[in-house]
Amino acid sequence: SVTFPNSLETINYCAFRNCTSLDSVTIGNSVKTISNGAFQNCSSLTSVTIGISVKYIGEWAFEYCKSLKSVIFPDSVKTIGYAAFFNCFMLEYVSIPDSVENIGKRAFEDCKSLKSVTIPKHLEENVRKTKVFPEHTEIIIRWVKL
Repeated sequence: SVTFPNSLETINYCAFRNCTSLDSVTIGNSVKTISNGAFQNCSSLTSVTIGISVKYIGEWAFEYCKSLKSVIFPDSVKTIGYAAFFNCFMLEYVSIPDSVENIGKRAFEDCKSLKSVTIPKHLEENVRKTKVFPEHTEIIIRWVKL
């Protein structure tokens, strides 16, 4: 497992790509960016805790993390990139926080176990027009309190 120090601001491009023995990640509260492919193909990764300052989750950041069962998004996240969680076969439920402004195409595509996802109302049109989630996934719309 990996825990990042609170002084780190960016997890670089493909930093942990193909680390097949990595099973859990706790991303420190100073990290703002998880770059493209940062944890791509970490096939033993089962859980990810994302720190409260992360704004950007890059393209393919967790692609092919086939054992990933849970990911908790903090309210700081603004963007979930293209295919960020593509082929995370074990992921069952996802709740997208109100802070998210954009979810890239194919972000959760081919997540075969993804039963339901909760998204804020302002993302509904984007999600319905763009293939973000598998067709079998129930999409629950959460109204944002003003």
